[in-house]
Amino acid sequence: DKQIFKCPNCGDKFDKKKFIIFYECGKCQKNSKNNQNNFSTAIEADLFELMGLDLALVSPRHLFRMPYSLHEKTALASVVIDIEELENFELKDASPMKIKIKDFMPKAQEGEAKELVLQALDWYSINKPKEIREKITGKFADYKPIKLSNLSEANFPPCIKKILQGIDDGKKRSVFALINLFRSIGMERDELEKRIYDWNKKNKVALKEGYIKSQLSWTYRRKPVMPSNCREFYQGIGVCQPDDFCKLIKNPVNYVVRKNFQANKSAKKTKHKAK
Repeated sequence: DKQIFKCPNCGDKFDKKKFIIFYECGKCQKNSKNNQNNFSTAIEADLFELMGLDLALVSPRHLFRMPYSLHEKTALASVVIDIEELENFELKDASPMKIKIKDFMPKAQEGEAKELVLQALDWYSINKPKEIREKITGKFADYKPIKLSNLSEANFPPCIKKILQGIDDGKKRSVFALINLFRSIGMERDELEKRIYDWNKKNKVALKEGYIKSQLSWTYRRKPVMPSNCREFYQGIGVCQPDDFCKLIKNPVNYVVRKNFQANKSAKKTKHKAK
């Protein structure tokens, strides 16, 4: 039902003569009716909408506001200040017309971002979910560890030899590959650990001893698995330098087994001829 307004004197209803919409600031009491010069009737475009920006990204709960960017409501700048200036800081100091630009970027060391990315890749390679972890297929899918006799580093594939010389990048992926290879060919735990620690000393920047201990402890709580297949994994570390024999195999374990078999066979022939 429509409300009817009546005159308090005669009781007759009011006639609506003119209806004006105006805006008023509740704090300053300024309105568009009495202060028309402060208001514009032009249609203004929403800059954030035109640029496709989501205002949720500049929420105080998020960390997307860049230094010296302007607040979307107050137009104040995100000022960079020293901790000594914090106590005396006032809102007026954030006026974009008064601020002084400071160098806010932290001092970085050359190559530290690269090291961070490599560490992230190493972590993901080892900890990626089971459903996307590389699966070994074919006749080696149900591989069980074997025990090789007369094991020699000369029978290791080029990528493993390269790793054992010490490397700059990909150390965490490398220790993962070495442990799995050594376990897969039946190397005793004492010898395996000694080889891993000796290898770590050759690296330009050695892995922390605690990290190696945790990897060894973790792997010996699980059944042995073959190292990653050739070649993508080892290309990522920068150690894939295939020889002619690499064309015949798909995994470093296959390389060691076949090379070791050939070496033992040759040794037996030589020994037999000597008799």
